[in-house]
Amino acid sequence: MTSQSQTDTPVTSRSSLKPIPVAFNGRGGEYFGIWIVNIALTVLTLGIYSAWAKVRNKRYFYGNTDVAGASFEYLATGGQILKGRLIAVAVFVVFSLLSSFISPEVYGLFMLAFMAAMPWLINAGLRFNARYSAYRGVRFRFTGTYWAACKAFFLYPLLGMITLGIMMPHAMHYAARYVVTNHAYGNKAFKFDATVKQYQSVVLGLVIGIIASIALIAIGFSQASIAMIGVGYLAIYGLSLAFKPLLFNVYWKGVNLEKNRFEANMPVGRFIWVFISNSIVVALTLGLAFPWAQVRLAHLNANSLTFLHAGNLGSIAASQAKEMSAVGEELGEVYDVDVGFGI
Repeated sequence: MTSQSQTDTPVTSRSSLKPIPVAFNGRGGEYFGIWIVNIALTVLTLGIYSAWAKVRNKRYFYGNTDVAGASFEYLATGGQILKGRLIAVAVFVVFSLLSSFISPEVYGLFMLAFMAAMPWLINAGLRFNARYSAYRGVRFRFTGTYWAACKAFFLYPLLGMITLGIMMPHAMHYAARYVVTNHAYGNKAFKFDATVKQYQSVVLGLVIGIIASIALIAIGFSQASIAMIGVGYLAIYGLSLAFKPLLFNVYWKGVNLEKNRFEANMPVGRFIWVFISNSIVVALTLGLAFPWAQVRLAHLNANSLTFLHAGNLGSIAASQAKEMSAVGEELGEVYDVDVGFGI
C-alpha cells in the first residue's frame, strides 16, 4: 500500500509527454436499448435482475471508454453483485426488526456499530470495483486500510466542519489522495501530486463568489429589485454547479502512473449547460431521455481529458500481465460488498 504520509512529486514534465485524447464512443440510442431492457427485466424479476443490469451498464460505459487505443473491461458478474446486495438487504431488515423489539438505547448501540463499519464498507466497494476492472488485460487493485478510510471520509471532513470550512480543502485533498494512491494497476501504484493549495484556490474562489452573490441579493431586497435578487440566486446555483468541473480538473491533473499523466480541462460553462439541459429534457420526457443524458455526460467527461503518454504503457501492461500470470490470480471465487464507489 502507498503510505499517506509519503510526499508525491511530479515524475516528469508534461511537455515531454505525448498527448492522446480520451474518447467515449457510446451513443444514446444504443444505450437506450440496454437501459430499457434492464428496467423491464428488473421490474419483472421484482428487482433481482438489477444486479445484472448494473453489470451491463458498467460494461457498456467501460467498453466504450478509450484511452491510448484500448478500452476498459468490467469483469464482475451479476451474481457477485447480487450477493453483496442481499447482504445489504439482510442487514437493513435486521436493523428494522431490532428497532421494533429492542430499547432505543440498544438500537442506538447497533447504529453506532453500523457507523463504525462504514469505512470498511467504503473500502470494500472501492476494492470490489478495482478488482473487477481491467485495462489491456491487467486488473486494478485497491489497498486502503480501515483507519486511513476513517480519516479520509469521517475525521478530516468533521475537522472541516468544526473549523467552519477552513480545513475543508485539506479534507478534500486527503480523501482524493487516499483514493488515488491506494489504487494500483497490477502492482504499479498510482501517485497523486495535486496540492492542498489547488483545492484551497477552488474553495476560496467559490466562497468569494457566493459571498458576492449574497451581497447582491441583500442589495436587491433593500432596493426591492427582483432582477438583482434573481441574478444573485442564479449566481449561487451556478457556482454550486461549477464546483464539480473545477474539482474534476484538479483531481485528474494530479493522477499519474509511471510517468503517464492526464491533462484535464472541463469547461465550467459547458458542464453547467449540459447538466441543466439534461435535467430539463429528462424531466420533460418523464425519464425516457435519461440514457441520452448519461451518454452526453460521458462524452463531456472524456472530451475534457487528455492522456499524456510517456511511451511505456504497453511495456507496463505486458510486464504486469506476465507478473500476475506468474503469481496466479488472487481472485478465485472471492465476493465483496459492492457499495458503488470507484474512480
